[in-house]
Amino acid sequence: MRVVIIDDEQKSIDYLQYLLNNFNEVKIVGKYTNPEKLIKELPKLHIDVAFVDMKMGKLHGLEVAESVSSIYPHIEIIFVTAYPEFALEAYEVNALDYLLKPVDIKRLEKTIDKLNFRISNYIRNKQKKEKNDTYLIAQIMGEFLLYDSEMTEVKWRTKKVKELFAFLWHHNEHGVNRSQILMALWPDLLEEKAIAMLHTTVYELRKEIHSYGFEAPVIFRNERYVLNVTVKSDLDKLKNILSTTEVTQSKVSDLIKFYIGDYLENESYEWAFHEQEKIKSNYLRYLERYVFKEYDKNKRSYLVKEILRKMIQLEPYKKEYIILLVEYYGETNNYKEMSELLLKVSNSWEDDLGLKLPREIVELYSKYINYR
Repeated sequence: MRVVIIDDEQKSIDYLQYLLNNFNEVKIVGKYTNPEKLIKELPKLHIDVAFVDMKMGKLHGLEVAESVSSIYPHIEIIFVTAYPEFALEAYEVNALDYLLKPVDIKRLEKTIDKLNFRISNYIRNKQKKEKNDTYLIAQIMGEFLLYDSEMTEVKWRTKKVKELFAFLWHHNEHGVNRSQILMALWPDLLEEKAIAMLHTTVYELRKEIHSYGFEAPVIFRNERYVLNVTVKSDLDKLKNILSTTEVTQSKVSDLIKFYIGDYLENESYEWAFHEQEKIKSNYLRYLERYVFKEYDKNKRSYLVKEILRKMIQLEPYKKEYIILLVEYYGETNNYKEMSELLLKVSNSWEDDLGLKLPREIVELYSKYINYR
């Protein structure tokens, strides 16, 4: 592996060089006390790894790392710092990416082993991408999960890296500027610390998605961060159905299957709430169109029951839905499930709203129970 060292103290460079010379696979191709000179010479160096000091006068190591990664995202960055408390608190240090001064040879050996694995994995995925159309697969409804094209789940280094990917994907048509990201992901932090967290999270996200064969997964263009990957999702399938004017049994069956939860429901991202409500509303309107069209002529259909159960699950306080399901149970002589439904919705209305069930529902239930 081809390595450069960037540190504003020459003695630190010399010591790290001495340690790295113990590894046959390491070839040091540059030593810099001036990061700007490194950036200028990057095109001709063809490096795999950069060891970057965390603090270099006025310039922060994270800024150097982002500059390097934005140009050559395949380059691995290993941060070196003399301030473990600062690094651990502010940057959620990972053992692969951070070394503490004075660097210990055994600790460095572990880092080299992990670098060897990461670099070989990158080469393997790059070769795979050259042979195939590489894309990611996202489960957006309910729990947010991300997979590569071979259905290997992406393992996120931190929750914020995962959220940043979701946020960029959420806004991917136009990208998002820095202030939007800061307000969404770190609204309670002071600006300086929030910006530092953004830098490191963007860096970690680039590294994570890059390892799946994407050369520049996050780009900075026109003062906006843009997700530069192809993502196929269950939401695409859902929206394709909801956009059609024709309402059919097969499409409704697919909708029930795809809608396993609200949009990013399990993640509880506040910035996703508006879109969550919009998608749920469109989904319920589509189901209503089918139910209201089919109910009178096919009210004993099992699919009608499943649709109504789903609608009540999403809107437990809409009495029209409850009335229709009570009627379904009455027409199919399913009094056990009818009673269970009434008990459940009655408790929900009383506990959450402090209200009793509407009289129409109670009278309808009594009619079926008394005349069975």
